Amino acid sequence: MTEDIERIKKKNLLLSYYNQDDLLAAGDSNRNLPAMSDSEVQIHLRDPYDINSSSFEPDLFLKKLIKEKTLPEIMDFENEVAKETRRLDSEMQTLVSENYNKFISATDTIRQMRSDFKKMEDEMENLVSFMSDITTFNDKINTTFQPKRSEISRLSGINNLLKKLQFVFELPAKLNEFVEKEHSYAKAVFYFTKAKKTLDHYKKMSTFKNIENDCLLIIENLKEKLYGRIDMSDSKPNDILESVDLLSQLGEPIEQLSTKYMNRIEKSLDQDLNALKLDLDLLAIDQKNQKDNNSGKVQSAMDILEFVDHGCNNFLANLSSVIESFTSLFLNQKNSDFKYTDENEEKLNTLIRAYWLKYCDIVRIRFEVEVIF
Repeated sequence: MTEDIERIKKKNLLLSYYNQDDLLAAGDSNRNLPAMSDSEVQIHLRDPYDINSSSFEPDLFLKKLIKEKTLPEIMDFENEVAKETRRLDSEMQTLVSENYNKFISATDTIRQMRSDFKKMEDEMENLVSFMSDITTFNDKINTTFQPKRSEISRLSGINNLLKKLQFVFELPAKLNEFVEKEHSYAKAVFYFTKAKKTLDHYKKMSTFKNIENDCLLIIENLKEKLYGRIDMSDSKPNDILESVDLLSQLGEPIEQLSTKYMNRIEKSLDQDLNALKLDLDLLAIDQKNQKDNNSGKVQSAMDILEFVDHGCNNFLANLSSVIESFTSLFLNQKNSDFKYTDENEEKLNTLIRAYWLKYCDIVRIRFEVEVIF
């Protein structure tokens, strides 16, 4: 009895796994019944008239069928039993075929995995062999070079020293070459600062002292050119910034550089303000000509919108650039030799305040004239 219960449960589980909705039951009337409990299964198994029961009695079932059913109903029941038998046989074949295909697929997968693992094992053996060869070869190299290791290290040090000496001996010629080209000033400063420590270290030797003197003469010439580029009225802002930065790297006093740069800034700002003042003079001339009805050909002043636009695009833009560049060069300097002082910041604040007031006065006069006329 217990074995029959387990058999029905297992069969129901198999049917559920393979997406079959049909459960064990008697005939078509019981095909869609839900899964039975243990007590229901036991009653079901003790029924002698249930075809699916282990206690099924064919003779009793046949007598009952003949007694309760008519001939057409018996024939219909026979057809249903035959259909059910064929259906179950078809399902059994399908299950066997599906399981067989899955088994074959699993077998192929296992065979492929076994082949892959075999290849991996061969590759690992080759890798171990290669690593062993590398280790052996490395040991041979160490054994061969061990007696000469100190000699190789000494020769390598000598080679580096010779390269430095060659660099120092060629330095005056390179500096001259760079100083002759305006766009190579930065390279000259870089090479000189790179060799300066070596020259200072060996300056007691006459040869190095002569090289150092030659380099200093060239660098003094470079400093003059850089200072001259700062003072030139047609110098570009980027060239002026580069000149100040290079002079700072060459060790020029920061206070001297800040004063020099400040004077150059004042010239540039004065040019912008003078252009605005000139427009005020032209405006006065235009007004005088209007009063005197003089239509002579005279340069005309800008209208109020052009005046404001000119002041914003020239003077204010230049003033903003001055603040940014001065802060970068003298207030946020990261050079270890540079010492920040409040004097530089005060210089900048005083300059900006003075020129801002001058600009405001000019703009105020221009707007007053516009309101009057």
